[in-house]
Formats: sequence, structure tokens, C-alpha cells
Amino acid sequence: MPKKKYPYQVVLDARAEKKREARLLVESRREQLEEARARHKPLCLDFKERRRRRVAAEHALKELSSGPAKGYQMVEHLDYVEELKEFEAAAAALFKEQLAEVTRAVGLLEQAGVALVEAARDEQAAEKHLEGWLRERRREEERAEQKQLDEIGSIFHGRRQTS
Repeated sequence: MPKKKYPYQVVLDARAEKKREARLLVESRREQLEEARARHKPLCLDFKERRRRRVAAEHALKELSSGPAKGYQMVEHLDYVEELKEFEAAAAALFKEQLAEVTRAVGLLEQAGVALVEAARDEQAAEKHLEGWLRERRREEERAEQKQLDEIGSIFHGRRQTS
């Protein structure tokens, strides 16, 4: 009996390829997330440092205004505090943009993970089908072999009765 080829091998191969692509996408998304986090961390530190300097400058301004001070010192210090506020606002905007990028990267990674799980489930279903098909093929082969053995046995049994 000639060997039969699995009729759904194309489907099985396609699902395995889909799973491989999903795995590669997950790896790519993980790398993107790590890169986004790496860019986010220095911005976070920069933002915190700018805020710390602005708070220290405001504290120094309060101390300066509580005692005898010259007008030009107050004006210079006020200008410095305003400049620090502008720098802090710019750093906060960059920080928020980068945080949004990290959040997007997390979302994309989660979507890729869901796609990977779905692809793995599809591949597993196709593999189960293949296993069932192979079991059925083995049973068919065993039945065919048993039928041949029964025919041989009946031939030999028929010869004994005639002799």
C-alpha cells in the first residue's frame, strides 16, 4: 500500500510559519520596549534634577527676600527661577512624550504576545489533527495487513482441508 501524504501539510506549515513570525514580532517588540525604557530613564533623571534645582532656587529666593537684599539680585534670581521653570517644562514635555512611547511599546508587546498565543494554539490544533490522521492511517494499514494475513491463513487452511 503506497504511503499517503498528509493532505493538510500546507496548513500545518503555514501555521508553524505564522507562529515563527509571531515569535519574531514578540522579540522585536521586546527590543523596542527596552530601547524606549533606555531612552526614558535619562529623561526621567534629567526631569527630576531640573525640578530639584528649581526648588532649591526658589528656596534660595525666599531666603534672599527675607533678608536685606539688593534689587538687582532679586531680579536676577527671579529670572533664574523662571528660566529653570522653562527648562523644567521642556524636560517634562520630553518626559511625557517618552512615557507615551514606552506605553505604546508595552501595548504593542502585549498585542504581539496575544498573537503569539493565538498562533501557538492554531499550530497545536493542526498538530493534533496530524496526530489523529496518523493514528487513522496506522489503523488502516494494520487492518489491511490483517486482511492480507487472514487471506493467507484461509488459503493455507483451505489446502489442509483438501489434502
